[in-house]
Amino acid sequence: MRRSLILLLALAVLSVGILAAAIPYVNRNAETVTYTEQRLYGDPAAGEGLQIESLLHSNGKLHWRNTITLGETVKTDSNFHFTAQYEEQRERSRDTISLYCQSNMGMSSTAPIDFREQPDTAWLAEVLTAAAEQTPNGAEEYAITVPLAPYIEYYEIAGDSTLPVGHTMDGPQLWPTATEFFHVPVREGDVAEITISKDDQGDVYSLSYLLPNVDNIYSSGIQGPDGCWYLLFTARDNDGNPIEGTAPQGIYRVPVQKLDEEDDILYQVVESEVELVYATEDGSALYGMEDDTRLLLTADTEDGSTAILFDWATMEQIQTFPIGGHYTGNEDGWYQSQVENDHVVTVSTLHSDETENDSQWITVWALGEDGLYHQVVDCDTTAGMEENSIFTGSFFDGERFLRAGYADRYGDNNLHVQICDSQGLQYAALLTCNLTEPEDSGFFIQMENERPTPGLAEGR
Repeated sequence: MRRSLILLLALAVLSVGILAAAIPYVNRNAETVTYTEQRLYGDPAAGEGLQIESLLHSNGKLHWRNTITLGETVKTDSNFHFTAQYEEQRERSRDTISLYCQSNMGMSSTAPIDFREQPDTAWLAEVLTAAAEQTPNGAEEYAITVPLAPYIEYYEIAGDSTLPVGHTMDGPQLWPTATEFFHVPVREGDVAEITISKDDQGDVYSLSYLLPNVDNIYSSGIQGPDGCWYLLFTARDNDGNPIEGTAPQGIYRVPVQKLDEEDDILYQVVESEVELVYATEDGSALYGMEDDTRLLLTADTEDGSTAILFDWATMEQIQTFPIGGHYTGNEDGWYQSQVENDHVVTVSTLHSDETENDSQWITVWALGEDGLYHQVVDCDTTAGMEENSIFTGSFFDGERFLRAGYADRYGDNNLHVQICDSQGLQYAALLTCNLTEPEDSGFFIQMENERPTPGLAEGR
């Protein structure tokens, strides 16, 4: 049976000349997009029948849909079409919600800055006013440290969402009382590091601030199958320790209601119905799995990076399993975990001072017939690694694991693929696309990843 991995890779070609001058070049090459294999390791037969789809576009009007079939010979089936109007090819991401503390910002203006009138500074107006009063007239980038406790009680919690997808709402519309609900306290010793510039008349025309005692007051969440948001709330200080005195940290079920407006449809949290459904101070991110029938929480525990699986309808805990891979935190290196619909993959990169080389391991946990996740791949992929590649997506067909992404995170349209199974790394290659910078068109090419990633968690 042919198995397919759909990777949406978007190529943005930005015109620096006249579009019409480039059309003849595009027409001559529209049917000739190909990917050529540069083998790094193994037997290409390991990928027989696996497919990768890449979507390349030029300025949203010239579009190439390419199906790359792996095997003994890499084959490319390319289809080109032109649209007179800008057309997106990317998948639209799911609805999301984010709550955060604006722990640093800067602004400048030709007119005097009124701290109380600016949305980003109103909550710190008294703190900034105290700093301004101590700044000499005519000073440029005058640095001053101001204690917070005499002026404010709680850190402000701002927010935004994409409900519906593509429509962003800010905190006052989304959850007007989020600051009071989560009540993250300002502690004795917490300060604001402020830099101010004033003109000779004493008016502030530039400022910036940093709240160094707050490392992570951040909450992110996704929409659940019941229409509610599921929000992971965490609040840590600059040492990574949970801040005491806040609302309980963990996963919240957050109902929302529509607000009818003349020009738009807005959503707002129904705070009276918000409930904590799972308490934890170790959480890092939430992901929907198995067509949103299950919810996965990744957490950084004393035992390392861990995944906790829930039945999303009941929030009953089903399984806990480690996803840290070969990186334990005691060595020089890092890891990256990605959550897909039915599997979790961790790529561990370890550095050796003795050999001055990096090694790479891929570990995969996949859904089994018993409804639980089991480790199905754990192999050394050093022979097939590419230093600058960036992970985009993956596919597991029950035996073979295919990992693919950009060959160069800094901008090209070539691909990097690796294929593993329970026995280890079987194949790795660079797939070089012939659609490169045309010498006669006045175009330059830039690679962008416009496929919404299901979920990334990184550690170092």
